[in-house]
Amino acid sequence: TDASIASLTESHVFDFVNCSGGKASTRTLRISALRSFFEWGQAKGYVIANPSKLVDVNYRMMRVAEIETEHRQPITEEEYLAMLEFLQLRDPVFRDMTILGYCTGLRLCDCACFEWASIVPEGLVIYPMKTRETRLILPVEEPLIFRPEMQELLARLLARQPDGHYVWPDKACRMDDTSFMSSAYRAQLEKAGIMGKGFHGLRVAFARRLRAAGKSIFDVAKVMGHRSLETTAEYLGMSTWERVRMKQLERADNSGAAAAA
Repeated sequence: TDASIASLTESHVFDFVNCSGGKASTRTLRISALRSFFEWGQAKGYVIANPSKLVDVNYRMMRVAEIETEHRQPITEEEYLAMLEFLQLRDPVFRDMTILGYCTGLRLCDCACFEWASIVPEGLVIYPMKTRETRLILPVEEPLIFRPEMQELLARLLARQPDGHYVWPDKACRMDDTSFMSSAYRAQLEKAGIMGKGFHGLRVAFARRLRAAGKSIFDVAKVMGHRSLETTAEYLGMSTWERVRMKQLERADNSGAAAAA
């Protein structure tokens, strides 16, 4: 109707063009058709303004979606070992961060900004940058985390004289540009022949390794610092039905905790 056409805003057009999926060519056709449609509506007097006039295809949003897909691709054990060998001489710090990321599931920002104070006799105590108020404790007695290469890494680090706040200050100073660090690591992966994956693939691999070893989804969520089981279910590659089931379990768990309080 005329009333519904007149009520459309620039925000509606943006969502239709950029948030409804499709290739770039499809989105371009959408915006072109909408501009012609609203020009016709203006000529007929149905609408006063053309809400599609200032809307463009948001290519950056499309790229972010592509990167997110890459982030969900786990790095396999074989690829992980290949990366350690590849980075041995090319970038030893990236190699150490690869070990830390694969063995602990820490994000790129937390690995780059790994602090000396996080290394304690009980294991590792991390305050993730994404949720600073949450304390993440990785116990030394957990063999799935403190694998031989992880133990070797920590022993080598502790043999050094701590200098400053961060273990790798050169990497930490670049975290004001996280896209640069992420792209740099992805470039190393591609040079090693590992395509379509990023540093986050180490975190996904960590979650799935824990689950494959028999850990419950609650245990996996706890050690990864997830607030929602649904997020953990996505990392584990669970189906839509399984994620719904996880949501139900989460609600039941929260209700039980509230009742106990």
